Amino acid sequence: LGVAQFAELPIVIIQYQHLGPTQDDPQSKPRAAGVSPRGQTDTMPYLAGDTDVARARHLTPGSIPLPVLAPTDPASAWHLTHKALEIAGQLRSPVLLLTSTDIAQSIGPVATHDTLWHRRPAGDPTGETPVPQQTIDEYNAITRAPQRLKAKLDHLFEKMTDNRDLLEITVPDSDPDAETLLLSYGLADQPARRAAATVRDAGARVSHLTIHSLWPIPENSLRRAVTNYVRRILIPERNTGLYAAELARVIHNIKIESLPRYDGRAINPATIAHRITAWPCG
Repeated sequence: LGVAQFAELPIVIIQYQHLGPTQDDPQSKPRAAGVSPRGQTDTMPYLAGDTDVARARHLTPGSIPLPVLAPTDPASAWHLTHKALEIAGQLRSPVLLLTSTDIAQSIGPVATHDTLWHRRPAGDPTGETPVPQQTIDEYNAITRAPQRLKAKLDHLFEKMTDNRDLLEITVPDSDPDAETLLLSYGLADQPARRAAATVRDAGARVSHLTIHSLWPIPENSLRRAVTNYVRRILIPERNTGLYAAELARVIHNIKIESLPRYDGRAINPATIAHRITAWPCG
């Protein structure tokens, strides 16, 4: 990935996240959850989680973030795959798509003729760079020359920051008077949506923001979502709170509250709704 990023190669990598037993046996075949390749029942089936959220941020030399996208269901997986190809081509960069066991095994309607996000017209030069003819030897030479390395890292960083509009993919469901902002991504997004609907049906207020572009952090979308009334951000996650910890680096003066679940099981929407309404300001 480091070579691909430095050589500015347009590559899309789909990463399939799961917890539980792995298939170390090279002769093993795809199987149903809980059933081993030898027909035996596993003590633990495949369990899903958003396990590589933080690792995806720090994969490359110099810690320049790669674009990382996270679908929440079959429809967003379809559209985000096309968006990942668009980003990879326009920015000449590897793009990671973090999917998971639950999404891969889900069934849902996909409107393939529609697009959820605006695509730049063909031939738009914005964000495009020439394809460099770098080799691995040239990559090694750059990493051993401090001035060349700094120049390359500056270029890669500027390419990400100058194209935030292309890289920020979020779905806001805002309440301008809400004091709690519910932020979700990946596997926790669907229960978060149901929890927000439950809370609103009960007469309470909550804002909700779905994040599909995890890295770089969509700071502009977050600034718009954090209104003057918001006093805390609640983040349900199917891991140990990896994204909440990273958000604390860029969001200050607002309480960031993590609601993690890391046993691989789904988060109950009622649990999220209870955490929202248990807040003193409702």
